[in-house]
Amino acid sequence: MSQPHTTPEEEKLVDACIFLPMAIKTLERDLKVLENSNLKIPEVYEEIIHQMILRMREDLKESKKTMLQQKMKVWHIGQENEMTIYGSVIRGYEAQHKFWSHRLRSRTKEILLDYSRIK
Repeated sequence: MSQPHTTPEEEKLVDACIFLPMAIKTLERDLKVLENSNLKIPEVYEEIIHQMILRMREDLKESKKTMLQQKMKVWHIGQENEMTIYGSVIRGYEAQHKFWSHRLRSRTKEILLDYSRIK
């Protein structure tokens, strides 16, 4: 029996559980760089980044909660050459998701830009 296609909602959940943690780590590293910078008023930028991180963590928490309710899982498998591999279980079917390093960076950048927009 072949694996059924994932729904857009399932893909969005998997995407959130893979890329939101990367975006959060990126912002946390940027905060450390910001602390050592010579900006006149670094607190403004720190606050913006803290707010982005809070929103991302809330969205990640909701995504994980939904995944748990739907008995879905996502995990990091490892590296293979220039690719990063994640595993998932969706509706009882196991799958692998392979990403080129460039794709991981560009998708993380997209997420950072989305969350940087003031709502």
